[in-house]
Amino acid sequence: QTDGTFEISKGKLECLSLTSIDLDGVNDQVYTTSFDFRTTAPSYTMAFWMNPDDASGGVERLIYQDGKISIYKSDDDLVFSPNNGTAVTASTVFTAGQWFHVSCSFNDSDNAMKIYIDGVEKATGTDGTTNTTGAQYFYFGQKHDGSGNYDGHLRDIRFYDYTLSADQVSSLYSGTYNVTPLHWYKLDEGTGAAGTSVI
Repeated sequence: QTDGTFEISKGKLECLSLTSIDLDGVNDQVYTTSFDFRTTAPSYTMAFWMNPDDASGGVERLIYQDGKISIYKSDDDLVFSPNNGTAVTASTVFTAGQWFHVSCSFNDSDNAMKIYIDGVEKATGTDGTTNTTGAQYFYFGQKHDGSGNYDGHLRDIRFYDYTLSADQVSSLYSGTYNVTPLHWYKLDEGTGAAGTSVI
């Protein structure tokens, strides 16, 4: 078959679903302990899988560290601000109810910032903001003050302490980049306490 479909003539097909966290867009709160990521990683890449429940809804935070790093969905756009200042936007990249792989990278040597969707570069820019260091909590699906709630699924959040190349991002998307990240939040541990989970 060449159209992406297939037929089973014998036996059966078994597929394992990937566990993720389902955020309802209201007041779910998932966050890490407080730590200083940027001193360890002047250059970095953040990657994750997401499945939004809508392609509208305004600003919905995906990864946020107060005053330092912000990755968010704005309707069907993806916005990345590596030092909570200058931002780069990948426009019209999301469809509701579909899984997407997102990679956002910042290179400290030339201040280059890049967004990849499903292993393909979608936006580039140059950051004009001073690097932001110091310890803070990382929030997933929400800001520190409870605003910007994301409605959808998140899984497999990875923080690398270097800038992945385009080939490495493509391999990460296809599941063949097997280097363990500095921080890895699989979000497959099940559910936390009533709307709040510390990981």
